[in-house]
Amino acid sequence: MAYFYWFRRRWTARVRYYTRFTFGVAIPSLLMAIAVVWFYGDFRDFSLTRLLSATHLIAAGPSEQCQIKGNIEDNGARIYHVPGGYYYTFTVVEESKGERWFCTEAEARAAGWRRSKL
Repeated sequence: MAYFYWFRRRWTARVRYYTRFTFGVAIPSLLMAIAVVWFYGDFRDFSLTRLLSATHLIAAGPSEQCQIKGNIEDNGARIYHVPGGYYYTFTVVEESKGERWFCTEAEARAAGWRRSKL
């Protein structure tokens, strides 16, 4: 009987510890991580068709001459990214939104686009 009493005391202490850790640390940390990814990862307006069209456009890629990416931001600013630029690899050209490829920087500027600052 003494063994059962000892086992019960140890077991309840462990349950309290794991419960406190789970609900006090693990779940709030997980929810915060999900919120950060959701907010900064631009998953707020997630749509499967947009994802599939973006992967299709990435797979197609630019022609050899026209490798400058014209991007339209959420606020309507038209920015072009040159190869080697900081955001060049992250930028996806979605032609359905009006974004397009340019062959030269002069062509992009003539169309009313500005160069990325980075």
